[in-house]
Amino acid sequence: MAQIVRATEPEFIEDAADVVLAHADKRVLSKVMTNWLRSHRIRGYHGTRVNATELASIRRDGLLPLRVHQRIERLERALSKHPRWGEVKHTLPAALELFGPGMRSGRREGQVHLTVSRAGLENGFNHYLREGSEFDWHVSHHLLGAEGQGLMAADGQPYLIALLVPGDAALESCNRYGMPTDNFPNPVSDLFRVWSYWLAYPDYRASCLKLDCGMVFSDIVPVSWIDRVKKIDMT
Repeated sequence: MAQIVRATEPEFIEDAADVVLAHADKRVLSKVMTNWLRSHRIRGYHGTRVNATELASIRRDGLLPLRVHQRIERLERALSKHPRWGEVKHTLPAALELFGPGMRSGRREGQVHLTVSRAGLENGFNHYLREGSEFDWHVSHHLLGAEGQGLMAADGQPYLIALLVPGDAALESCNRYGMPTDNFPNPVSDLFRVWSYWLAYPDYRASCLKLDCGMVFSDIVPVSWIDRVKKIDMT
């Protein structure tokens, strides 16, 4: 198969995948690769901005699902520096309800988010490292506009949390609405494309891709899954 793919000199990752699929059964490939991933741990990444106390909590308790009432301390800590904070403070509970249970700008209440792509988190959708929680970001803009968001972005330090997630849990979290029966599940589809391209170009490394394949958990992501915690320089 490597010789076949290499002979076509594929320009794009998708081209290499098409060559493989022309010579192999897609369902068999999907089953084999899915089972292989189930037997391994899959690396996931979480980007955040936290202070020393919050970092200690992650190291001790793992990553906790978002609970809006638990965001009050951080929001008040950052936004109280604004000269108009006294005028808008009383509207904070309504804003928490709006962007939490009210699901304004998407659902985040009761969830923990990871991504399979470190390159994506650091160089693509890196607002989690630069600005912190999307929930905090929306609430701060609702209350104090861009100035409020600026205060949130200055609060805490950026940390990258690398985790090793059991294969079954990772696959379920990447396919929250069920495993597809006629296609590759996530992240098998990404793995298959990269593997196909690698057959043609063995020096290729997937670390340059900015994949956006997310894992979503509704329970605590346990500290036993955390592999390392690294402070990131965003300058």
